[in-house]
Amino acid sequence: MTKTKKLEEASHTENLSNKSGLPIEERTIKSGDKEYTFNFLVIDKPDLWLPANLFTSEFTMPIIGKNKAIKFRLNGISYSQWEKMEFDYRTPDEMPRNTKTEMIAYEEAVEKIKNKRKVYLFELSTGKKIEGETIEQKIENLQRIGVGESDALYAKIIDSFAMDGTILQSYNSLISSNTEVIEADSFDIWCSSSESGYSLRMQRRFEDFIIEIPLKQLKESTKKEIEEATREDLPPSRHGKNQMGRIDPSVIEYNYDDPKWKASRKVKARKRLVMQLDALLPFQIPGTTYEEKYNWIGDRLLYDVLTMRNFIDTELFEYSSRINFFLNHLDHQT
Repeated sequence: MTKTKKLEEASHTENLSNKSGLPIEERTIKSGDKEYTFNFLVIDKPDLWLPANLFTSEFTMPIIGKNKAIKFRLNGISYSQWEKMEFDYRTPDEMPRNTKTEMIAYEEAVEKIKNKRKVYLFELSTGKKIEGETIEQKIENLQRIGVGESDALYAKIIDSFAMDGTILQSYNSLISSNTEVIEADSFDIWCSSSESGYSLRMQRRFEDFIIEIPLKQLKESTKKEIEEATREDLPPSRHGKNQMGRIDPSVIEYNYDDPKWKASRKVKARKRLVMQLDALLPFQIPGTTYEEKYNWIGDRLLYDVLTMRNFIDTELFEYSSRINFFLNHLDHQT
């Protein structure tokens, strides 16, 4: 048994009396002459990964210059709801910003997109409709809100269900100094170590426990299969104009608003996420088709899925760059 495993299993009890009814486990870590207790929720079944619509938060905002405050009850934002916003109200990152005129045009375009996102998120999170038949009319009605107040609510909606690593950082700090280094005496030892899989740990800001999701091993062949099946195509393009105003074959202009390309990009992004989680999660994702599986994943909290995606993309799919950093760190210690 490794040192890390000893620390994690020093105390392992189950508590079913928490207010959510979830099976919260207590783990006590011994460090020196002190003991530290952490609460864990191990998500190894689909019914333990709760959908976003079961989460709510409250936000009380003071009204500037008045002895009043307004309280909002905010609904959890799901990954699929956020994805819809990202695709429907995409930031114009491809716009040129080389001159002052271009920068002004870009900033104006960004502001328009932000206002559309505000309307979408305000109505989604609060469950209240903003007056107006069109989104432009609704944006106009938002101007009635006090300066900075709509920005504050917008930031709070995005921030309410984010991750907070305070407890998780303390836990990781205690176990990081107990990494076991195994001698690679044979290929079998390497294989047995690699086959043990991974653990994704995260902590929601509004909870006092750490979430742990045990993940299966990701094989190189599976990684390559996912990448090949979901590789994105470039959008339609045409020759653009050079600084002289003439059509120049070396200047390529991409049409990021092409509806067919946008639809294809959305499908491939969803398929990639489903294939990744299908290969890694310790349980079968509910559904028989990838659309049904995506719908189940998409109903989870936004930051749950984003954290999972980030772990897959940076820790697993880009592992070579991370291991090089680790090797360099070891070199400096020797």
